[in-house]
Amino acid sequence: MDQIRDVVNRLKAPLPDLPTLLALISGPLDCVGLLPPHYRQYNTSPLPVAVNISRHVPPIQRALLEHVIPTWELVLSQEKLTSLVEQWFIPDAFSYTKPAAGEVAVHAYASILSLPLTPYSMNLLARLTKAYPLDRLHSRIFSLGDAHPSSSQTIFEWEDVVKSILSVPARVANALEGNGECPKELEQGPYFSHISLRSEALFWKFSQEQANGVPCFDRRKSTTDNFQKACHLSLTCSRNS
Repeated sequence: MDQIRDVVNRLKAPLPDLPTLLALISGPLDCVGLLPPHYRQYNTSPLPVAVNISRHVPPIQRALLEHVIPTWELVLSQEKLTSLVEQWFIPDAFSYTKPAAGEVAVHAYASILSLPLTPYSMNLLARLTKAYPLDRLHSRIFSLGDAHPSSSQTIFEWEDVVKSILSVPARVANALEGNGECPKELEQGPYFSHISLRSEALFWKFSQEQANGVPCFDRRKSTTDNFQKACHLSLTCSRNS
């Protein structure tokens, strides 16, 4: 859509003032239903179009990380507006139960990891892993409302998420190269211990679904296969911590 492409291009370019930035951030957020009520005053230029999350959100996320945050982080912090930008990565409690929130979080992992990690993006990633852990992402991807929850496309999407999640500690370590401080949540021991706990919660959910006669499709096997590695890493890292 030309309007969304224009938003992305403008976010990449120097912006004249803070109100312009806030309007660009707020408009698309409102379109996907993730603009908190107390920020609606900044949506001075509502978009008359629908936003396709899988197509439009990743370019917006990357533009924010590459161009907006490096330039506007201090101003946004001073004006207590950082949370508005971060709604594009970690939708808040007001939005948490909405399907769009889980989908935005899924893309946030990929967008953050697609770019060179910075102290800001590492901090963002640490909070993302806490707010939207793997079982929350699984619920979104395999939503019971989806027409084909066992389709190849859905399985591939889940496998991509798993790969992203499992790659985080190594990616952070490579970015730091021994310099700088790693967020505690992203260190191998705590990180994989957290994954192990969340995978246990997910397996318990599967057992309850099976007990209640709810079909789990192919997702249970896919999840089990992928997270056997996670549980092994968790135990190994915990012993070495």
